[in-house]
Amino acid sequence: MAPHNGLQQYNDFGGVPQVVALVFRLTRGGRVLVCELSTHPLGWALRASDGGDLPRTQVCKTEEEVFATTAAWKQAALDAGWTV
Repeated sequence: MAPHNGLQQYNDFGGVPQVVALVFRLTRGGRVLVCELSTHPLGWALRASDGGDLPRTQVCKTEEEVFATTAAWKQAALDAGWTV
């Protein structure tokens, strides 16, 4: 996900977080790992899941934290054998 002029801020419309972007989509052995960015009352929420029972989530309070976390998660997945 390339930096741009600001991420969509949380909009308390009905109190429901909104998916802002598909951050990355990787594959490995017929499985798909998807990372999405959503709005959150404290900033943004990143959620990575391959459809299993334990998705990885993190709330980020700044744009810099969103970009740093995204880069770290994607690199860790690539190092573990996931591919673009």
